[in-house]
Amino acid sequence: MVRRKRKTGLGRLFRIKKKDTNIKKIDPSVLRKGADADKFALSVDESRKLSKRRRSFLARLFRSIRSKPAKSTTPLILKPIEPEPVRKRYKLSNSHYLIINSTIKYLVAYILIYLIYQLTVVLVANLYGLSGVLYFHKVFWPIGDNSRLWTPYYKIIIIMGSGPFISLLLGLLFLRIAQTRTMDQGTKLFFLWLALHGLNMFFGAFVAGVTTNEGFGYVALWLYMSLMLRIVFSFIFLFALAAIGYYSTSLFYETAQSQSYLKSENKRLFVLYQTLLPSIFGAIIMLIVRIPENPPYQVLLLFTLLCATFAAYFNKKAKPKRIRNFPKHNGRRVDWGYIIVLVALLLIFRWLLYYGLHIILRFSISLNLFGAP
Repeated sequence: MVRRKRKTGLGRLFRIKKKDTNIKKIDPSVLRKGADADKFALSVDESRKLSKRRRSFLARLFRSIRSKPAKSTTPLILKPIEPEPVRKRYKLSNSHYLIINSTIKYLVAYILIYLIYQLTVVLVANLYGLSGVLYFHKVFWPIGDNSRLWTPYYKIIIIMGSGPFISLLLGLLFLRIAQTRTMDQGTKLFFLWLALHGLNMFFGAFVAGVTTNEGFGYVALWLYMSLMLRIVFSFIFLFALAAIGYYSTSLFYETAQSQSYLKSENKRLFVLYQTLLPSIFGAIIMLIVRIPENPPYQVLLLFTLLCATFAAYFNKKAKPKRIRNFPKHNGRRVDWGYIIVLVALLLIFRWLLYYGLHIILRFSISLNLFGAP
């Protein structure tokens, strides 16, 4: 009978029952016999220590990988499709429409009154045999300042005073027209700016003239007004401008194109956007248009009008006397008609008058008997 070779070491281990597979329940003496037969075998304690070292090494090696949370995979069909970002169009607010439209009317009115003022001076000078060259910033006299054609000196008073006098008449006329009932708000605002510019070309021109000794200031010089008298008249004329602006606030309220502008909490803001800011922006724009020629006389004329607009802003008691039906757009649109007129006037003002417009008028009247011997 052949005796089977007794299995030792790991062979004995495989005969352990499944229910005793827990290493802690195995008798150490059973494993010891197999471990003694294997010269490379390790003790149970050494094997435990080695396994712990291996686990700790692997744990340290893959710790960063295990610490990262697993990404949740969502089917592509369930992901919401994000719409492409839509570019929002910039919309102008009510205050922007008020400032833009009022500034455009301010510029159109200023250029028209300026051309009327200077053309009147040149035409009256032609009546005395003096020709002038009209530029966008002044009137140039080819004969010079020392010519004998300026004598007698009352010619200077008449010629230099004709422009302000016509401007004063036009300002009063336009102010009267602005008070009519049968006029829409946009047209009323335009006539108001015409009136203020016309009155400023008289009252403000005197202040600017006596300050710079140009334009309307020649009238004061050749009337031999003393310095104190010129200062007194300057303050009187500035006060007149402020009074005109203060009492014209109710007319500016009548240019409102929406009922919301006339609420008590919005009144001062309306005058700010409709009157004060356009006068400031309009003056700055005209200074830019006139670059590089900005004589002090014309600069002061632009800013003397602020006496009227500031006074209109600080009038808290004014109320509109009559309001026409408000338009459907409530003022939320740009007046393109005035923009076209402004562009045309700027081309004439800055391009044509840049080279100078020499104006010569000659009148010839001949009377004789036709067919007489």
